Amino acid sequence: MAALTLAAVEDSDTAAIAASSATLTDAAWAEICAAAKHASDAEARVVLSAILFNDYPGFTYDRARVAAAAKRARRMLKNFAAFEADYRAQFAPADNAILDDPPHPDQTGPPVP
Repeated sequence: MAALTLAAVEDSDTAAIAASSATLTDAAWAEICAAAKHASDAEARVVLSAILFNDYPGFTYDRARVAAAAKRARRMLKNFAAFEADYRAQFAPADNAILDDPPHPDQTGPPVP
């Protein structure tokens, strides 16, 4: 059995990634290269595509997912005022006696060293 070299393993990994993933569009890849101030590199494109689309698919922009998240956030904010009112009603004192009650005599004056 032949010994595997690091280069052979990397080539194998790159080929597996290329076969199993979507790739960045030409326009997106050009923007990434321009922002990074580096020349286009086919292997880097394959690896970055795999990271974006396979390893971290949540980072891929999905218009429907973003719209659903925005709708859910608006609904939560709309319902938050009702939640706050119910919460305050549940835990509010029965009267203002607690707020009007002066502190106990032992709790007045300067702190004891």
